[in-house]
Parts: sequence; C-alpha cells; structure tokens
Amino acid sequence: MKGYIGIDLSLDNFTATFLASDQGQERQTTLAFPVSKEGWQSFCQELELFRATCKQVLIGLESSGPYTALILAHLLSLPHPVYVLNPNLIRHFRQSQSLRPLKTDPVDANAIARFLQQASSLPQPVSEVQEIALLAREYEALSQEIAALKNRIRQHVHVLFPELAKNVHLFSQAILRLLQACPSPQAIAQAPQETLAAILQPKGRGRAPSITAQRLRQLAQNSFGIPNPARQALLQSQIRRLLFLLDERKRLEGQLLELVQGWQEQAFNTLRSIKGMGNITTATFLAELGPLSRFPKAKSLVAYAGLDPSVHESGRYRGTSRLSKRGNRHLRRILRLIAQKLTCTTERFRQAYAHCRQQGRSHREALVIVARKILITFYAILSRHQPFQDLPIGDS
Repeated sequence: MKGYIGIDLSLDNFTATFLASDQGQERQTTLAFPVSKEGWQSFCQELELFRATCKQVLIGLESSGPYTALILAHLLSLPHPVYVLNPNLIRHFRQSQSLRPLKTDPVDANAIARFLQQASSLPQPVSEVQEIALLAREYEALSQEIAALKNRIRQHVHVLFPELAKNVHLFSQAILRLLQACPSPQAIAQAPQETLAAILQPKGRGRAPSITAQRLRQLAQNSFGIPNPARQALLQSQIRRLLFLLDERKRLEGQLLELVQGWQEQAFNTLRSIKGMGNITTATFLAELGPLSRFPKAKSLVAYAGLDPSVHESGRYRGTSRLSKRGNRHLRRILRLIAQKLTCTTERFRQAYAHCRQQGRSHREALVIVARKILITFYAILSRHQPFQDLPIGDS
C-alpha cells in the first residue's frame, strides 16, 4: 500500500490529508495541526501510525511563499521524499476534480494528496531549504528603491540648482555631502571657499569631483534655481536615506557573495570566468537557480524560468506562441540583464542576437531568445563541469 500526504499551509495552522491506496482500496484522514512544537509532534505521531501500513510515503505541499520554509525544513528531516508543488498545478487539478468552486484547507490538502497519487510524473524531491534567493531578492528590492530615490533627488536638484547635474556626477560621495551641508545654490554661494574645498576633498578611496570650489561658487552665484525650503528639507532627508540604503546594499552584497561562493564555489568560478559576468550578477543568478540537480534536463530549467513557449492551437487555428511566464520571474529578470551584457561582451551571444534581429525580431524578442540560449548554455557547462567556450571574433 502506498501513502500520500498532502499538506496545506496557513500562518498559524497546517492541514494534512493522509491518503493510503492499494488496488482500488483507499483510506483517508484529514487533520489540522497548529504551527508549533506541539503541533509538529502530533503530526509525527500520526505519521508513524500511517506509515506503519504503507510501503512508501510521499509528502507534498504547495509553494506558498514565506509560510513554506518553516514546515518544509521540518519535513526534510523525515525519511520520506518531499515535493514542493506549483500552486497553479494544484488549482487546475482541484478544478478538474469538481466543478463546484470549493476552496478550504481540507479540500486543498486532499487535492495535493490526490495529485501525488494520480500524477504521471512528479518534479525532483526537495533536498534542502534554499534561502539564499531571499538575499538576492532583497538586494534587487534595495537596488530598485535606490534607483527611485535617485530620481527624486535628481528632480529636486533640477529645481533648486539645475546647473549642478550638468557639471558634476550628482551621486558621487563628495557632491552628496555638499548637498547635505548646502542644499541650495544660495547656501553654496555664501559658504567660504575653504569650507567648500574641504567638503569636496575625497574621503577614503573616493575620487575628488572634477569641479573646483571656485567654479562651484560661480555656478551657484549665477544659478537659475529657486530657493524652496520644503524641497531643500526633502533633499537633505532623501540624501540621508540614500546613503543609508547604499551602505545596506553594500553589506548585503558582501553577505550574498560569501554565501553563494561557499555554497557553489565551482559554479561561481565557472560563470564568473565568462567575460561580462560580474560578481553580483553571477551570485544573483546562482541564488535564483538553486541546486542544479533539481532539473533533470535543460528543458526543465527553461520551464522553471518561464522562458518556454505557450502554444495555442485548436484544429486549423494556429495562435501566436508567447512566453509562458509561469516560472521564476526573478530568474527571468536577471537573465534579461545577463543577455543585455553578454550580447556586448561575447561573440557567441552577439551573433545569436544579430541573427534574431536579421530575422525581423524586435530588440525585446531577440533578448528573450538570447536569454533562453544563455540559460541552456549555462546548464550545459555547469552540469558537465566544463568551461565556457566562446566563438572566435568574426566567426559565423
């Protein structure tokens, strides 16, 4: 007799359906447990009774964001294969079992157990809880927040001191310190030249701005900008936030690189050796990729990234093929960035991009096709432990 356990998670509870079947005979029990030490002990007691009559037990649960990690970590301590299933698969399976729009925790747990029982093929069992991707996504979120903050700072400077951005790199450490101390051209014009020169002096390993204190005062005295106390206060506040976020991102980057290199040192070094693959790009890609052993072939990885085509055909109708976009959107994003870089730095992918453009593909379409090719190439060199071989320049 085979056993199947479907688990549906929520914040405070998890519901488990214990389904045993053999040659048409079935028995099923559904129980709810609190997310606590006592609840886990109760679940393990039920599991011991259940597996006493089963030759094999499979455990499945939906991927449900932050709630998955805690229970999954405990499930992986058990001597049974554990499958983390795509919620879309379970939703469609549940709908195929009944036309009634019914969704409760017991119904979902039962659907997961039934899916394990009836599925013709299952993904690779999960072997470890991989949380490094959380660091990569936080780094991405910080980068987006920094970019938005820089845009707001640029807008304030355009009103207060429009000449400044045309003559200096606005986000150098020296200029940010200057704007913190003197957030308007009027304040800069009134500041002693020695004070301005001291502010513009590089701190640590930074470089001094190309503008001199004297030239800065001349620009400020003839500025077309307007004094605006509200914008000046906002500018100073946003610069403080920007400096804090830059420090946080730098700290997070160090932690991400350390964890990824310690976890996948060989893969990191292999990808890092490709011209155009920087440290943070390589680390982010590997963090989102996770263990390569999860993917039995390159096609599985392409589907995981959502770069596989979604085909619409019926009878004589042939619809337009589009990306399924049902996979890891964070992995797709980093692959697009990698494609943008490698089409400029490697001959193999430059030619692939040029070929797509010659076929009439748009820039966006060509980048997606190249991103898919890059993913397949990375899968090949990482799974075979081979270095990347670029084409000779001009070879077609």
